[in-house]
Amino acid sequence: MKKAKNTPTQPKTPRERLAAKSEKQSNGCVLWTGATATNGYGIISVHGKDRLVHRYAWELANNKPVPADMVVMHTCDTRNCVAPNHLVSGTQADNMKDKINKGRQGCSTGKHGKKLSLDELKHIYSLVDNGKTGYEVAKLTGRSEQHIYQLIRTREARMRRESIRAQQTALGTLKDIQRAVSTAMNQLLMNPILAK
Repeated sequence: MKKAKNTPTQPKTPRERLAAKSEKQSNGCVLWTGATATNGYGIISVHGKDRLVHRYAWELANNKPVPADMVVMHTCDTRNCVAPNHLVSGTQADNMKDKINKGRQGCSTGKHGKKLSLDELKHIYSLVDNGKTGYEVAKLTGRSEQHIYQLIRTREARMRRESIRAQQTALGTLKDIQRAVSTAMNQLLMNPILAK
């Protein structure tokens, strides 16, 4: 008689996938190791719809859906954490107050509002150019995510303007050349010696 192969089965339900793709950390966080969005939040498919995994984890822990007018906040400030004791519901206003109180909101004072040195700016752009997300750059540099994304947008706008100026300069130079050639041709045609 042949023995059945001992092959691990893939988790089938969203709850099973959540458990299978979560790793407990020494700091108490339980990190989602599955798919993430570009902003760093985990994503899980629940009944054919992509959901933010921390919201789904909160719903499982509280045995009810997140109210429509509420958000789920991380007390640990780790976007891919799904530890039930690190997730609390609140309003968007609560979330904004929490960001400000923890220094994660761009402001005009404090370390997030201080002027960047040229070296800091070059370092930020280097991280972005090497594929880091705004969220990752903010974590690495101690700046707010909002500040990093503003720097990225400002640089992209400046690069577009410089590209347009370069195209306009090239076009202007081409028109100058065309005018010079046209003038030279007209002068040649008007020269009585060459006209014969």
